[in-house]
Amino acid sequence: MTRYLITLFLLTLVWAGSALAAEDLSALSLPALEAKAVANNADAQYALGLRYAKGEGIEQSYPKALEWYRKAADQDHTLAMNNLGAMYELGQGVEVDHTKSIVWYRKAAEQGQKYAQNSLAIKLFKGEGTPEDRIMAYVYMRLAAEQDYPVALRNSELIYGALTDDQRAEAQLKLAEIWDHQAVLDMKKMEK
Repeated sequence: MTRYLITLFLLTLVWAGSALAAEDLSALSLPALEAKAVANNADAQYALGLRYAKGEGIEQSYPKALEWYRKAADQDHTLAMNNLGAMYELGQGVEVDHTKSIVWYRKAAEQGQKYAQNSLAIKLFKGEGTPEDRIMAYVYMRLAAEQDYPVALRNSELIYGALTDDQRAEAQLKLAEIWDHQAVLDMKKMEK
């Protein structure tokens, strides 16, 4: 029952975030969307993958969803990367592979994708597919929470409560380093 609820929760996160990004393509007919996807439009590839994953207007097919997500991910589409992570985590169209799941979540999380940051943090906290690292679990969860993601805010509070005082201090230092680095990047963008 617990595994079912976790799976349902993860799918809700993936599909909720997915719907937001593909919203402008949702009105396209399937042939029009396929044409854009074949023309190497990453958003269209992602949206087509999403339709295959959900079976919306097309026969549901995780292998086809995986194929289109990979094409979009190869073009740095972070929601596609996140969904690939979820597919490997849940065994949708592939064998469950927590290591590959971590790879995809990390790629998206490092580009600031909040759903991937949340998922990666959970896996780091549990040591699932990666060595346990509660400090980085907290860091990634806070980064997701800073993007107005209420689930991550709640999760970050739970993780913070499980840290020792030394771990909390180290996590805060890592966050400060990340925020300082981001501030420098933001200033450089403003100078251009």
